Amino acid sequence: MVNYKDYAPCVKVFIDDLGRFSGDWYFLKIKPTPSKQDIEKVVFDIIKGNSISFSNLEGKLMHDQDCREINHVLPKRMKRILKDIESQVFKIAIYDNPRNDLFFGQPVIISINPQISYTNFPDHPHLNLGVRRKNFLSASFCYTDKPNEIGNMFSDRISDAIFYSIEWLFRHQIWEKTRENLGEGKWIGSAAESSIKNGEHLEILNPVGLCRCGSGKKYAECCLVKDIELYQNLYKSSLSKIVFSKDVREYIKSWNELVSLPEKIFLDKFNKIFEGIEF
Repeated sequence: MVNYKDYAPCVKVFIDDLGRFSGDWYFLKIKPTPSKQDIEKVVFDIIKGNSISFSNLEGKLMHDQDCREINHVLPKRMKRILKDIESQVFKIAIYDNPRNDLFFGQPVIISINPQISYTNFPDHPHLNLGVRRKNFLSASFCYTDKPNEIGNMFSDRISDAIFYSIEWLFRHQIWEKTRENLGEGKWIGSAAESSIKNGEHLEILNPVGLCRCGSGKKYAECCLVKDIELYQNLYKSSLSKIVFSKDVREYIKSWNELVSLPEKIFLDKFNKIFEGIEF
């Protein structure tokens, strides 16, 4: 293991039992939440698309000292939300993606603890689907729509991925808090729309988790059957292994086998790796 201290507390681990996803993984513990002094300025700059910076030591977002904005004025509702956000430690793993065959070649970023996936956030607007290629890869951060801007050298690819992950996690914190307090999550900054396409809900949503529509009911008791019918109408010639029946019980069984269990095995493995690392 090599400690890359220049890129926040980051430890490289080679994992060779993940099949297609074997290779170098970078494990980090980061605290993205800005200080109370900076938090409103950072949120304002993210919304406006201004530059922001971060601390290498903690992975904490900071207000850019070269910012030219005179005032950083936020709506009162957002200011109230920010007062409820507390600093939180995230354990994440970054896969260099050397084959360049996942998500347009960008490094893959996964939150191991706390888990951030469609299993526990069925309505999340910015996650990539989990990948099933013999071995399972959990849902990852949908953090850029311009992967060509990420460099090819380690110092570019991993440092860029770390910065993107820090900003993404802070946006997630705000989304989660607005979801909790306002009933609907607000994703600040660019690309505010959901990345989920028609028909994809069935590939990712926990059937016994909360429904995507915000009703508070279980997905299996709410929009599941309607989504199955929509999926089957859209993709008659390429039905997923999950979407082979309108029988909800069969769907739940298939989802557990193809998504829930592989995801648990993957996350348990990575949690054990984290336990053995000294940052």
